[in-house]
Amino acid sequence: MIGSIVVTSIAIPLIKFIYTKYIENKPSVFFDEFDKAFIDLNDQLAIANILDSKGKVSSKKICYAHEVIFQKEAFKSGVYRESDVEILMPQAQIENDFIGTVIPEISQISKYIKGSKPLYKKEISVALERTCRMWNRWVKKKNRLSDKSKIDLASRFQTYFMIIHPFEDGNGRLGRRLLNEQLSFLFDAHIDFNPDQQEFYSAVNKASEGDESELRKLISSVVESKEEK
Repeated sequence: MIGSIVVTSIAIPLIKFIYTKYIENKPSVFFDEFDKAFIDLNDQLAIANILDSKGKVSSKKICYAHEVIFQKEAFKSGVYRESDVEILMPQAQIENDFIGTVIPEISQISKYIKGSKPLYKKEISVALERTCRMWNRWVKKKNRLSDKSKIDLASRFQTYFMIIHPFEDGNGRLGRRLLNEQLSFLFDAHIDFNPDQQEFYSAVNKASEGDESELRKLISSVVESKEEK
């Protein structure tokens, strides 16, 4: 009788301990997936605003945004490219065709044509700093700018950013994300700049050669469609 009481007095706390430690508090697969999704969400929230509260931008924040957005990609994120590159454009409208950055030595692909040639790698840092200063100087005057001037400003920044082409990859995607913020800030409305990729790169290529008319037209159409809603 006494023995059974002793066993019971030991077993009950032991069962409670095991249940609490290994069963009740055991994380499920659902929580693992949720935690991963939450971490990814936190990463995105960290760069939800590339511009600061006054609409200004810095090269440091641009690099941080690139690092967070592309941290899982094969290329280096958050650091300036280490090679001089060229941009290839398809010769014709081909679905899912390649558009992007290549190192010149491996760019001999007959069905592609050379698009713009970005700045040399050694010029990236200075050029991006100057471009950010240009934006910051004008954005603080946004209340005195006409809609046309705002579109011109956004177009010019995007053109410079793509000519500088600061990163190994992801410049177009980051540039469009930044343009969303810039237009939203300039026009005090949520503006989603998400044009056809082929049309966008064609406009950017022409802009890099000195003709921004197509890029301005693209931006203007997005702004106008927002204002009509």
